[in-house]
Amino acid sequence: MYSFFILIFFLFGFVLCARFRVFGVSPVGKLGYMAPEVFARHAHDARATDLWSCAIILFVMLCRVFPFDRPTLDDDRFVHACSGRINLMLAAWGKPTLDEHAIDLFAKLFAPAENRATAEQLLQHPFCTGAQAKAQQPQQQPQQTPSMQQTQQQQQQHQQAAMVAAASSAAAAVAPAAAASVSASASRAPIAAAAASGGGGAAMDTAEPGS
Repeated sequence: MYSFFILIFFLFGFVLCARFRVFGVSPVGKLGYMAPEVFARHAHDARATDLWSCAIILFVMLCRVFPFDRPTLDDDRFVHACSGRINLMLAAWGKPTLDEHAIDLFAKLFAPAENRATAEQLLQHPFCTGAQAKAQQPQQQPQQTPSMQQTQQQQQQHQQAAMVAAASSAAAAVAPAAAASVSASASRAPIAAAAASGGGGAAMDTAEPGS
């Protein structure tokens, strides 16, 4: 929810900057929010300087600290922020670092006025469009409609019926062979009995004489 309000506030500032274009020379605003060209009392486009101020506000909302005291090369933190070393600076302060989209956004804002991104360009930036959040969202499985569920049930029933039919066919094929085996065993029974009887007489013949 907090990130949502940050994004709304930031986009609102971009929209205002996109609608108004004012040139000036006099420094306006507090020192911590001033763009370098305003601080140096150079002619400036108020639209570009407002985007710089929006960047300062966004930085404070994300990091809960100002990136630098004044927009001049005498401030080492200003040099770091404008050189893409924001995460190094945050790590030195013991603050959480920013993701690549936020770093890229600040790189486009903490830039000279002639190279600073416009509001229209920033509105298409992945940080503002939420491209990263969309990429991280788990893909939802498609919901099954009643027709899909019915089709799956029918497929399962067909598979079960096919398995039962295959088992029945196998049992039917084995039954004649089993019956033939039983019949053969029954036919061999008298022969086995006769052999057993004859075997007993032979054993008696081999007994010692006179016993």
